[in-house]
Amino acid sequence: RLDSRNPKYLTSRAVAYRDKGDLERALADFDNAVKIDPSSTAYTNRGTTSGMRGDNDRAIADLDQAIKLDTKNAVAFNNRGFAFRNKGDAEHALADFDTAVKLNGGYSTALINRAISLYGKREFDRAIKDFDAAIKLNPNNASAYNGRGLAYDGKNDNARAIEDFTQAIRLDPKDARAYNNRGFAYRNKGELDKAIADYDQALSLNPNYATALYNRGIAYYDKRDGESASRDMNAAIRLNPNYAQASDDRGINSYDKRDFDRAVASQDSGPKGALPYAANLSGQGSGYENRREADRIIQDPNQVIRNNQYNAYAFVPDVEEPASAIVPAAAPIEAPIARPAAAETAMTAAVPLPSPRPGHRR
Repeated sequence: RLDSRNPKYLTSRAVAYRDKGDLERALADFDNAVKIDPSSTAYTNRGTTSGMRGDNDRAIADLDQAIKLDTKNAVAFNNRGFAFRNKGDAEHALADFDTAVKLNGGYSTALINRAISLYGKREFDRAIKDFDAAIKLNPNNASAYNGRGLAYDGKNDNARAIEDFTQAIRLDPKDARAYNNRGFAYRNKGELDKAIADYDQALSLNPNYATALYNRGIAYYDKRDGESASRDMNAAIRLNPNYAQASDDRGINSYDKRDFDRAVASQDSGPKGALPYAANLSGQGSGYENRREADRIIQDPNQVIRNNQYNAYAFVPDVEEPASAIVPAAAPIEAPIARPAAAETAMTAAVPLPSPRPGHRR
């Protein structure tokens, strides 16, 4: 009979529960393992599991303790960085990923995590250097190619971005986000039919992919296919009612079709909690103008001025078509990568443990 007081057994069983997705039982076993053997490894395991449950504060507390007990625990630094990133604390996240890489230069997960953080800071060259190193360590890592493609996209190097997204697709042909990202790069090159084909493929893999629907709508807008653009933007909003950018651009599309009532209704219906985009309200003023609602014309551009004093079009609502210079905002890409370097787990090496399931994330 297995000894439930043995921390190695508890760790092994907890990992099995976690691989099955039963995080509550996994956490209960890790709790007991920490009580019996409060080691750096035990705290790392429990902290990682808390992070997978979305409890980032508890994850950070445990990983703090793990690092206090072992200042060379690279996994704990990586996983704490992951928790900081999930909390939106980019600076502490980057510092922890830096430390993890310094402790273990061959730690590909930490390299990818650091690259993601650098990408978020728009330090694209440094991000590419880390993705290069991760790919050298593991040439079959689709996520690293996808991430490097996004960094090249940030540098407006569409050709290299497309090459990397294509390689990511070869390695993981069921990754909808890689198709979405390549479609975005094709759109930036003006190759709209190829962009739409990639968005189609992304949606065949994930029919509820609001970003791909929105992006395809933008590509249709670029092709002056207003009906298809409206269809996709409406579908994106149905999937995600808080998709402010789709509401904005749906209104602009309606304006271009001279459907001023629908333009105003669409942009009025956008999420109320977020600060309005200047382009959104400028286009809204244009719709009111063409409906001859002079009071609303005055009101809305004043709001634009308060939100963005540098928006020149807000100062001239009485010209014939003030929205002529307003086009849909750049379509979002999935950032940073399709599978953002799942937090790794410290294991007790003396006990045989089940292998992680393919595709396991966070």
